[in-house]
Amino acid sequence: MEDPALFVGDVWKEQLLAQGIGLNPGAAVKKTVVQSGVPFSTHLSKPLGEVIVELNKESDNFYAEMLLKTLGATQKGAGTFAAGSEAVADVMKRAGIDSGYRQVDGSGLSRFDLVSAEQIVRLLAFVQQQSYSVELEKSLPVAGVDGTLKTRMLGTAAAKNLIAKTGSMGGVNSLSGYVTAQNGHKLAFSILINGIYKSKYARDLQDFVGTLLASYPQLAAVQGDPPEVKKTYALSALLDPLFEQPQAVGMTAGVLVKSLDKTGDAAILYEKEADALLTPASNLKLLTTAAALSQLGEDYTFKTELYGDAPVAKNGVQRGNLYVKGYGDPSLHTENALKVHEGVSIEKIAAWIKEQGVKEIQGNLVLDESYFDAQRLGLGWAWDDESYYYNPTLGALAVNRGTVMVEYEPAAKAGDAVSFNLLPRTSYAEVINEAKTVEPGQENTFAIVRDRGTNTIRLTGNLPLDHPGDYERVPVEEPAKYVGTLLKEALESEGVRFAPGSELLVSPVPHTAVKWNEFASQPLKEIVSYLNKKSDNFYAEMLLKTLGAVKKGEGSAAAGAQVVQEAVQAMGGKANFDMVDGSGLTRYNLISARHIATVLEGMAKQPAFSTYEASLPVAGVDGTLKNRLVETAAAHSLHAKTGSMTGVNSLSGYLTTKSGERLIVSIIFNGFVEDEDFFVELQDRIVSTVATYE
Repeated sequence: MEDPALFVGDVWKEQLLAQGIGLNPGAAVKKTVVQSGVPFSTHLSKPLGEVIVELNKESDNFYAEMLLKTLGATQKGAGTFAAGSEAVADVMKRAGIDSGYRQVDGSGLSRFDLVSAEQIVRLLAFVQQQSYSVELEKSLPVAGVDGTLKTRMLGTAAAKNLIAKTGSMGGVNSLSGYVTAQNGHKLAFSILINGIYKSKYARDLQDFVGTLLASYPQLAAVQGDPPEVKKTYALSALLDPLFEQPQAVGMTAGVLVKSLDKTGDAAILYEKEADALLTPASNLKLLTTAAALSQLGEDYTFKTELYGDAPVAKNGVQRGNLYVKGYGDPSLHTENALKVHEGVSIEKIAAWIKEQGVKEIQGNLVLDESYFDAQRLGLGWAWDDESYYYNPTLGALAVNRGTVMVEYEPAAKAGDAVSFNLLPRTSYAEVINEAKTVEPGQENTFAIVRDRGTNTIRLTGNLPLDHPGDYERVPVEEPAKYVGTLLKEALESEGVRFAPGSELLVSPVPHTAVKWNEFASQPLKEIVSYLNKKSDNFYAEMLLKTLGAVKKGEGSAAAGAQVVQEAVQAMGGKANFDMVDGSGLTRYNLISARHIATVLEGMAKQPAFSTYEASLPVAGVDGTLKNRLVETAAAHSLHAKTGSMTGVNSLSGYLTTKSGERLIVSIIFNGFVEDEDFFVELQDRIVSTVATYE
């Protein structure tokens, strides 16, 4: 449920009524802040030790998050995740861990959390010196006995001797705790596995290591292949030292540099963990756009259809409904600052209807978005990003990349409300302005936030008088209804009225409807160019669902991802990667530098290659690389896609060296660094170095 406090109130109200305790007929459940008074009763939970047993044995996320906020409230005076994390940091410091990790929640459910196995072992060793060590150990699952380890390591030396906390998400699996070895020694251990394609493989490895630890020191000689000798490549002497910098210690890097002008082993100029499955961020758009161009063709267009219950009436009075059906055109727009390139606009559709002589529509305006599924957001997209343009709502009939624009600037004098302008000017979104203009030099706390699940946008905080003004795009709910509202408003401004009582409805076009017209977007090559140059998430997701709809008959991200994986295989690559969305916004995506390099190499042999390469940002020239690698050997010669999220940074594309050799470069960084500018700096050093290679 959305509000747990109101849920508690409803349950309590029902229990009171069940006990025969009457309430006033108008009694309502409301939230408040109790600041004084004496409670007539106080409920106490079970002791913390018992709560933690439930938390760790069953890996209960709710318990963990409640405990973290309680730590914040009791130790820092604020019941927030941030305050709770500060309290945890105090303990980490006492354990000798001052930095080099990130905690944003209490359960580990967020993929923003980053910590090393060495840090966890150091913490476990610290706990052994504390008075609560026995209580903590009692809370951990026991191998082969209970909790999340009940069915693991049965019949091995680890059974009953290993106690540890498990953890698993897509591509992530962990096991950390204590094991009593055969010689009686207690060992602290931590096994953190990221980028695993199947969870079973991770669990098998963990159980194998856990059993070995429990058998210590009676360990049999390891059987199998000899250790792999580290390979060296033409660029190893130049690039290896870059990864040995102390700033890179918490980072995992997947890198592949390959020549398009050579064959066989000689073509590989450099590799580093090239098969490691990592989170790629927006580098995933390389796969989405490659599949779109190769499977749909660079001249493919997106259509938007207009229907009526009858042909266009000659007398101007249209009986029945007006229908609009969308087929995933990502460029449908209004004629204002939200327009990014030519294509179909709401105003164009309204003008065409007026040109047919329509003066009144006596039915409803019906919006058909059935070409895609109804999943509005990508799987794994962060809920706390829903107010931001890069986290847009999706649908087969959508406009302005699923967003409205709020322009803002300081008022004429301090104390007045901040000035704002909503584009398009529509009743579909409500702006509540609580923001104030303040004196020059004061702190800028201005923020634009959308109330979750609504189209209410709030302007809050303070904006200094010396601020130049800016804008934000904000996603709105139910994209088809947004289209319908804008079209109805545009028609009314053209003098086309709707009969009283007409409604906006979302429903498929009936088979009996008569097609009036079809509006076509710009060709796919123009769509892909904008997508890659600007790294537009909305465009990428619309393309992925279009691939699913056209090739699999299902307009979903999953069907689209299947098309992409088949396209990768057709280019000679493997499909052992996880693709969950089209933009790279979800952290559930897992792919290697080699997968991406395979797509880049495969596209170099496709008829649409020139379109594909031209769509990529050019170093020092345009797109997301406009301000990077300026006045280096890579300027103008690197055509590549960037990608970045917290703890993730990627760069992949085509590079022509100083000597004219054509290369593919794929670089994916995941992990913790103190300053994330280091990711970009390291990528630029790598590319600049490779660009001068002869």
